[in-house]
Amino acid sequence: MRNNEHLLSRCKVPSEFWKEVLSWLKENNIIIETLNEISLLLGNFEKTEDFFIIDHILLLGKYYIYVRKCYGSLPSLRGFTARIRRVYNIELHIARERNKLTTHSKNGKSW
Repeated sequence: MRNNEHLLSRCKVPSEFWKEVLSWLKENNIIIETLNEISLLLGNFEKTEDFFIIDHILLLGKYYIYVRKCYGSLPSLRGFTARIRRVYNIELHIARERNKLTTHSKNGKSW
């Protein structure tokens, strides 16, 4: 577990990445009260209005950091937001195909 903690939060690079993500979320009116190591590793347990989107972003962020490390490059907010948009568009396409666009629109914000 120590390796994961270091990779996802304790190391300077991911720590700075998460600060940028928090700032970006705030600019998009998604407020996370606290983002500590437990939230990063296990998810957000605060049942807020944006609970599902926050957990989804945390999960995507952890995966993004891991992939960047595997490729030997640094995570960036620009790359991460591009990844979020791709995931959102895929989910939007699936919702259209399954005729569940109304449900999808309620659960997410448009990025």
